[in-house]
Amino acid sequence: MKNVKYLNVGGAPAPASSGGGGGDYIAMGVQLITGLVSGAISNKKNRQLQEKLAKLSLKQQKELQEKMLETNDELERLNIMYKTFAVLENQKLLDSRSNKQLILLSVLGGGVLILVGMAIIFKRKK
Repeated sequence: MKNVKYLNVGGAPAPASSGGGGGDYIAMGVQLITGLVSGAISNKKNRQLQEKLAKLSLKQQKELQEKMLETNDELERLNIMYKTFAVLENQKLLDSRSNKQLILLSVLGGGVLILVGMAIIFKRKK
């Protein structure tokens, strides 16, 4: 016959029987019953804790979704602001370029008029 070790609820080997018999079996039975009862209680507490965590995580998920919506709204607002500022800045650059071109054309036109005027004056003097 094989030498079999039985473990109780705590994981410890069963106490060696001392030949008297009855007291050891009663102690093992009491330990088994208390272990099962405490296991059932702890399982119930674990299940309640998991339910509370699930509810809490649902609240957190809801808060996270709200924060993500707020963040997306903020990002959209910032994108609109960026596009608006980019358009305005581009318009300013175009306006300043147009102004510079107008100034340059007026200076060149004035220079051409002065040259033509000087050419006419020098032609009359000769």
